[in-house]
Amino acid sequence: MKYQIREMTIDDINDVIVGLYSMKFSEEKPQETKTILTVKDYEQLARWFNDKTDEEIRYYVALNLWDFANYCFTFDGEVPDGCEVQEVITAAVPKQVIGGMLKVDGSKVCEAMRGQL
Repeated sequence: MKYQIREMTIDDINDVIVGLYSMKFSEEKPQETKTILTVKDYEQLARWFNDKTDEEIRYYVALNLWDFANYCFTFDGEVPDGCEVQEVITAAVPKQVIGGMLKVDGSKVCEAMRGQL
């Protein structure tokens, strides 16, 4: 993940820069549209799977039927029985502050105060 860091100087003590404040921002994420496969009827999907595969493959894949259906959709474009295709839109995410750090140099504070402490 990329970050953008902005820094500001701290100069409130007799116009002397005594420290630094930095903020870390996340990267802006644009809106995305994905096409996904969803299962509406697991029984119908299981019947499709049994008709589609031979005995040997059925033994290895049966534990993960969803992955097999998704594989068929992704690589062959086949929508298995009991499934449907949906478009999912994720919202755009603006930049957000994810952290900040304040660094104050004690010797510069003492110098700026010039014995006023």
